[in-house]
Amino acid sequence: MRTSVVTRYTPEDLLAMPDGKSYELVKGELVERNMGAESSWIGGALHALLFLYCQAHRLGIVWPADNGYDCFPHAPGRVRKPDVSFIRSGRLPGDRLPKGWAKIPPDLVVEVVSPNEPAEQLEDQFDD
Repeated sequence: MRTSVVTRYTPEDLLAMPDGKSYELVKGELVERNMGAESSWIGGALHALLFLYCQAHRLGIVWPADNGYDCFPHAPGRVRKPDVSFIRSGRLPGDRLPKGWAKIPPDLVVEVVSPNEPAEQLEDQFDD
């Protein structure tokens, strides 16, 4: 009889992985982020527009898809990486960029829905 061993990861493990930007962390397990060319382009275009607007008006910081958030009281150790996110000025300690994952929830999250994304996975993301 074969038994399978499930490896549990921490946010620190994910941060240290060379290919960690391709994953989120849910219940200690790696969840691959699958974005095709169209979804990636849409996310990039939204990031560019929001970034330029927020910079011009000094509103806060806009991140692309590789920034992660470790800010879920109901699920410690969970890391989500929205396609675009924003934190307004004055919310980050000392208005400084965090080292590692952001520990506070963003003010705005954008998820680009790919046609092949399972509905269950989307519901989990929206709940978070």
